[in-house]
Amino acid sequence: MKKFLAILILIFTLPTPSQADGVEELEIEGMSVGDSLLDFMDKSEMDFAFLYKDKSFKTTYFDKPKIYDDIQISVKSDDNNYIIHNISGKIYYRKNYDECLKNKIKITKAFQSVISSNVKTQNKNNVRRSSDPTGNSTWSYYAFYFADGSGAQVYCTDWSEELLKNKNYADELKASLYSIEFTNFLLNR
Repeated sequence: MKKFLAILILIFTLPTPSQADGVEELEIEGMSVGDSLLDFMDKSEMDFAFLYKDKSFKTTYFDKPKIYDDIQISVKSDDNNYIIHNISGKIYYRKNYDECLKNKIKITKAFQSVISSNVKTQNKNNVRRSSDPTGNSTWSYYAFYFADGSGAQVYCTDWSEELLKNKNYADELKASLYSIEFTNFLLNR
């Protein structure tokens, strides 16, 4: 029930006055790309880690989510203003990938209702996850590519049985917003 409620809350918290032409017009838990993380967290609450070999960006978790199970936020490593370049809300599904896919569709429709129809999109299902060394994990995603190079994505990951058991992974739904710089960083790492 919590997950269904989260989907409804997400749908009703997206901006609706006009059609969004850029990622900075979208929100996850009230935060947008381009906002300062300092508006939402004290420095003492920020526990950054480097998730990528290139340490251009550092990532922390917002520990007060209302809708999602986790909120992952990335900022540039050398930015003392902590400008948000990536926000990802995650909802975990223990052995219930079908529910994840249903909620992916609901969130995608919510995004579609506020994103301009001129924005390029891509929809792929059951794609192998390259981040799984076993090669047995898949993901299904819907991506929005804004003209300025920023992006938004909603996806479900169906992790392999090996990762579920040995690494304690959980299947997950993830709604993400990416700045231009973070998109380029991900494409070129």
